[in-house]
Amino acid sequence: YIRSDPDVEHCLRVHRNDMENTFPIILTGHIVYMVAYLDKLNPSIHSSATSWPSTSVSSWPCRSPGKWPII
Repeated sequence: YIRSDPDVEHCLRVHRNDMENTFPIILTGHIVYMVAYLDKLNPSIHSSATSWPSTSVSSWPCRSPGKWPII
């Protein structure tokens, strides 16, 4: 007998989705940073490559649907 709780299933889907989306963004930012550093590109590209992945990943919880109550 296996019980299934919709809240647990939702939490598992959210974590799986988070892992599928976080790694490509961090990898893309790292590659852009490396290319900008090695090619001596414009400093604004270099700084945006370092701040973009952390900003986009940290803002995901703010854009999530309002399923969880604010405590």
